[in-house]
Amino acid sequence: MVKISVIMPSLNVAKYIKKCMDSVVNQTMKDIEIIVVDAGSVDGTEEIIRSYAERDARVRFIHSDKKSYGYQVNVGLSMAAGEYVGIVETDDWIEPDTYEVLYQYARKYEADYVRGMSQLYKETDGGLSYGLCFSVFPQKLYEDNHGVIWVNPQEQKDILRNDAFLWNGIYNRNFLRGIKLNETAGASYQDVGFLVQVYDKAVRAVYVDKLIYHYRKDNDDCSCYSRNAFRYLAEEYRFVQQFFEREDKGWKLFSDAKYFQQIYTRFRLMAQTGSYWEEAVPYIEEMQEYFQGRQDVLPALGESYREGFVSFLETPRKLYEALEKENTAKQETWNAFLDTLRERKIIIFGSGKRGYFLQFLLYKKRVGHVLGYCDNDLSKTGQVLYGLKVKTLEEWRQASDIGDICYVITARAYAEEIEKQLLLSGIAEENIVLFDLPMDFSAL
Repeated sequence: MVKISVIMPSLNVAKYIKKCMDSVVNQTMKDIEIIVVDAGSVDGTEEIIRSYAERDARVRFIHSDKKSYGYQVNVGLSMAAGEYVGIVETDDWIEPDTYEVLYQYARKYEADYVRGMSQLYKETDGGLSYGLCFSVFPQKLYEDNHGVIWVNPQEQKDILRNDAFLWNGIYNRNFLRGIKLNETAGASYQDVGFLVQVYDKAVRAVYVDKLIYHYRKDNDDCSCYSRNAFRYLAEEYRFVQQFFEREDKGWKLFSDAKYFQQIYTRFRLMAQTGSYWEEAVPYIEEMQEYFQGRQDVLPALGESYREGFVSFLETPRKLYEALEKENTAKQETWNAFLDTLRERKIIIFGSGKRGYFLQFLLYKKRVGHVLGYCDNDLSKTGQVLYGLKVKTLEEWRQASDIGDICYVITARAYAEEIEKQLLLSGIAEENIVLFDLPMDFSAL
């Protein structure tokens, strides 16, 4: 028996499919089958996938006559022959040993499913990438459990609210019998109903402190940015409610908390566009009606969502206006900072995480010209980090015109000390900028 069946739904992802396919076909675990279900791509995606199938007998190309993420995954599930099943979205990519690691833990713990860590990431045109890791549990809990956390979802129902993705793990195929995705149009939120069914059935779940999956957040064609997303969200939770009519076991409260968190996130994305989507109004009204009088949901929500929940029940536009105001203020702050660096030659002082965030931000926004890094840690001198050379302040002074360079301080803990160092070295105050904003992934 094949160890793992990898199901890959695709639609018009020619720009990303090669990186994704390479990450799967080159897995250290070779005993896998790869089922790519394409929903009628017209941008060259199909031809690329077929070329992989011609070179690798493990790859199967399947044409889907329906543009539905849920339908495509269900088609893959119906064809899967592996002991375990994994799902990879075709604008994402996975680490080389993803399936070897997950399979090892799945067999060791006889798990219904195993999940690893994921990373939200974006790329620049030059191939530079920045990722934000997220996990279901605090890092300290992983450390206390030697990197592996065993969970019985029946006893920890908040897992439904906190673990929101289906693609960062593998599932025992026999365990999945009877579980299917909703087959509505599009590709948004159709993992919600699937996960409700998984958590309702699972008793042996394993979470591993190992980065395995990279989830792309800079695909402008991604369905999560669609103005139809409120409709997709409402449709999926109608499907979920049908499940609760048959079987609940105490899951509904956490499902409702997750539902509002997704509504809140959708409102935030809508606010970023600067307009209230009139085509979404009927679905927003449906959502508001669903939550009227539901004060029982408040304790199950994260603290940051509770104020938004109250505003939403009063009037959805009040929530939108608050988020739009917050977004406008944030954008003004970031734009003011970036304006100080436009058309300038820049040396980033501090080559740690904040320094790299700044480099990526400037590249992504096409602001300024970054020459390299300056760092007082002499062990880094001469290194090339992220394509840029690390030099001492004295080396930069000797190599460049002091008056023509802007030094941006990223090490907030030492900012005052570094600023004094630059001033004493003859750097004019107007050529010193402090980067003291948070490393906000949404700003990229």
